[in-house]
Amino acid sequence: MCGISGFNWKDKKLINDMNNQMKHRGPDAMDFYLDENLSLGHTRLSIIDLSNKGNQPMPDAENETTITYNGEIYNHLELRKVLEKKGYKFRSNTDTEVILYSYKEWGLKCVEKFIGMFAFCIYDKIRGILFLARDHVGIKPLYYYKDKKRFIFSSIIQPILEHDIVTNPNKKLIRDFLLYNNTDHTNETFFSNIKKLPKGHYMIYSIKANNFK
Repeated sequence: MCGISGFNWKDKKLINDMNNQMKHRGPDAMDFYLDENLSLGHTRLSIIDLSNKGNQPMPDAENETTITYNGEIYNHLELRKVLEKKGYKFRSNTDTEVILYSYKEWGLKCVEKFIGMFAFCIYDKIRGILFLARDHVGIKPLYYYKDKKRFIFSSIIQPILEHDIVTNPNKKLIRDFLLYNNTDHTNETFFSNIKKLPKGHYMIYSIKANNFK
């Protein structure tokens, strides 16, 4: 498993702090991507392509999109062949790059092509959006926090708590868990104001407007 994280402003120290909270998820490599609009982080557990070419966050060849991703796409070799026939050139043997170019080819419908377990965020620099998605079964987690100015996401909750945010125990969900062993009936978490992306869902976040499309 890997760890992904990010937020809608530039801060090298803070994205490194978030990465450090996820070292146990990805001990093989740790890196980040920054521009004036956002920060993306990644901690890597190398599985498919063990070389440095598989490190993330990973940009496409034109630097129009960048992905931070956790998971495994089981049919990535089949999708790669389709994309190569369409003219895409791959620089690695990763399923990460397959997701990136699938998005460039099919847009939001790319998730319909994937067989596997995944949670990812694609930064589309041209459109000024973040495209976040989670697999259909919900194997890979994805949590987020949003207020009037900030949007923060991560594979786990601890990195989000590196930020100065207001949160308290979510007593209702804690009760539901203790009584019924159930937390999947809602997008809430044990922390107030921290949500989870439901399984089989995606969301589009507009960086400029700071809202969901």
